[in-house]
Amino acid sequence: MVAALAVKREYIQHVGPAKTLRYRLGREPFWWLGAGVVIGVVGAGLGTLLASKTSEPWSDLWSDVAGAGVGVVAVGLVGGALAFSWRAIEKRREEEAFVKDKLRAEFTELIVLYNGVKSVRRALRALGLDAKLHLDPERVKKNVAADERYYEPESYQGVKELEVVGRAVELTREQVVGFQEQMGRLNELQLGYEAKKRQFDQADLLGEDRATVVAKFKDIESWLNRLVGLWEARGWDIREGTKLVEVSPCIQPLVRRLHFRQYFTRPMQDITDVFNSHLFGAPRTRARRSVPAP
Repeated sequence: MVAALAVKREYIQHVGPAKTLRYRLGREPFWWLGAGVVIGVVGAGLGTLLASKTSEPWSDLWSDVAGAGVGVVAVGLVGGALAFSWRAIEKRREEEAFVKDKLRAEFTELIVLYNGVKSVRRALRALGLDAKLHLDPERVKKNVAADERYYEPESYQGVKELEVVGRAVELTREQVVGFQEQMGRLNELQLGYEAKKRQFDQADLLGEDRATVVAKFKDIESWLNRLVGLWEARGWDIREGTKLVEVSPCIQPLVRRLHFRQYFTRPMQDITDVFNSHLFGAPRTRARRSVPAP
């Protein structure tokens, strides 16, 4: 209820004083409807009373007045009901357009966050910080062919191989600088997802889909927060000559394809489906799912 009222207040501020008056007229009884009905009732009642107490031709005149009063009441009720309905429809359309404009703006910001995380992922790989790049390519190809999850964080044997090669590789100055820059960017992106989670939890922009989207934002934000937390705990001690294995816990979940898909890409696809449904009426293409904690 609080969230709905907040959106309503923002809508009123957005449309301005003129439309706010129409908004109020759409919610409250029209004063002119009441005045017209009162005049019609008074005319009908007075005409009937005087028609019964006077003789012709005055009785005919007052009968006509009574009939006109009944007509005024009927026209006022029917016309007022139609006007009220039209204003209600117009107000609802304006509110729906306002919500869609808000969703488009939010969706644009969300795409920027999504592309930002993918950019960090690619930059870390380009810096040579993925331990898998230092393994024998033929051995990697063979292991992945046997098990596509061989080098995923959940695979004991594959992770051990990455740790061994990570202890043999020392970071260059360029790699250290790039690592710190990219993890700083990831920290900002994580805060952006956290802000989105709070925003959609408080604003009623998605109706019954709000809880689903908030849960997806929470999954993504929590996953990114764990990676940033590892950087906060170890980043200050990363310098030229540090072993690659020291930064791997921050990087491997990002650069491993299947892990990244499960904890980032798929929740984002679910969120995108909800937005497309509300903005364009597109059918849902993905089943709702929850992401287990890694």
